[in-house]
This record gives sequence, C-alpha cells and structure tokens, in this order.
Amino acid sequence: MLHTNSGSIRELSLKQENPINLVDTFRRIEEAYHIEAIKNTHNKCASKKEEHVSIHEIVKTLEKETEEFLVFDINEKNLFVDHFIEKPVKAHDFALLKYNEVGTFYNKNYKLVKCEKNADNVEVIFECEGLVKEEKVLLRKKYKIENGNKINLKTEIENISQNEISFTYALENNITLLAGNEKDRYYFEGENKNVASSTLSEFGQYEGNIVGMSDSSFTKIDISVKSKLECLFLYMPNFTISDAVSKLEMNYQNSTIVSMIETTLGKNEKVEYSFEIYVDLRI
Repeated sequence: MLHTNSGSIRELSLKQENPINLVDTFRRIEEAYHIEAIKNTHNKCASKKEEHVSIHEIVKTLEKETEEFLVFDINEKNLFVDHFIEKPVKAHDFALLKYNEVGTFYNKNYKLVKCEKNADNVEVIFECEGLVKEEKVLLRKKYKIENGNKINLKTEIENISQNEISFTYALENNITLLAGNEKDRYYFEGENKNVASSTLSEFGQYEGNIVGMSDSSFTKIDISVKSKLECLFLYMPNFTISDAVSKLEMNYQNSTIVSMIETTLGKNEKVEYSFEIYVDLRI
C-alpha cells in the first residue's frame, strides 16, 4: 500500500503459510512514562522503597543503555522514506537520529501524478517540491510493482534553484521479521547473500549493491534491498522503550536498512537513482 507521506510504502503483505505485513512497524513516540523515568533517573530519586509496595508505587528509572535509545522518530517507519542529510553517518548514529537533516522531504505529503494498473504490474508516480539546504529541489518517485514480490523505484532529484548543492541522499527502509534475537533471522550482504550478523539486533554497514534480511524458519523468506549504483548501506535494529514492572526496558520492533549516496547537483541539474526490493520465498 503506497502512502503520500514521503511517497512511501506502508504495507507489503505476504499471504502464505504465515501471513505478515513486512512493514508492520512502530514509530518511536514519547510516552508519559518516558518523561517520568527520565525525571527519576536524573534527580536520583529512585531510592529503594520498603518491602510490600505495589507495582504502582515503584519508582521507575532508565539504565544507561536504555536511556541512550530513548529517541523519538521524526518520520513514519515505512519503506522508501526520503532523507537529505549533511554527510554519511554510521548505523548506530542513524538509529539514534544523530545526523543533520538538511531536507524537508521526510515528512511531507507528495502529490500523486500517476497510478496505472494492468495484468502484470502497477505503476505509480509521486512528485514533491521541497528544500535541501534552503535551495529548491523537485523530487519524483516512480514505482513499478511486479508480480507481487518485486518493487522497483526510480528516484529523480532535480535542482531547480540557482545554486549548486551537495548532500547525501539517504533512502530509509523499515522491515519487520518479528524477532530480533532469534538465530534463524539475520542480515546478509552482496549477491551471494553472505551472512553479516548472528541476529537482527546488531548494527552494521556495507559498501556495495545489496543488503537484506533472512528468516529461514518462520516466514521462510529473504528480503533484499538493492541499489543499481554501489552505495553505503547501513542496517540496524529499531528499539522501543516500554514500561515494565520495575523499570523501562528495550524491545526490538523492526529493522532499518538505509542506502546512502553522496550527491552534488549544479543549477538545473538532475540525477536518477534506481532501487529494488525483492521478496524471495524459500518455500
């Protein structure tokens, strides 16, 4: 299901033995218990209480690692979300929003200019005019969805300002395979699908054309994110912070794969980048 927000995709569902929406993801938002735990942690008011207190009387705090991941997303966690950032960053920094967003596209509603369906595929085009480093840029996203298991995207970025601009185009893809710590689910790199992690709760990066995720036992699929142009891929878990009995704890929600391409555009210059998401059924 396509969405006008950042011209992204909100649903990519498998309808097989174990049905799943691969974009059933969760945006990290601020909750009241986050605010209270931060206050308790920094005021050091989380002293041990006497025995026999109820769970409602427990003063909850944040452990150091948990507090680090208490960040709140600026965009929906969809497929093909557009970012324009100052320079490439590492996966851990992207997960913690430690990058300089210099564009206005990640949360804008795009204009739908074409939607055609035939027996073999669906073609959709979005357009949006926004700013990158305060300069006007026109963005076109051309989707072609084939046979239910392949999505092709051509992203055209056109500098319609009077000045040269340099930026890193970062395309964010959010995918869930449900479990972050299971040994049968992992990231892979390259055409040969080289195993890159022991679980989906790890961080990494890869320079090349393909990064993906594999589930060998439950959904039994490989899902690949491919760039026609070699780029820097980041892959990372998305942790949310939830309310437990005695403290706040981290929970794996989904994974994020980001492709980054450093770009410079002169006056009236444009560039086109091609991407693909492919779902390979193991059964």
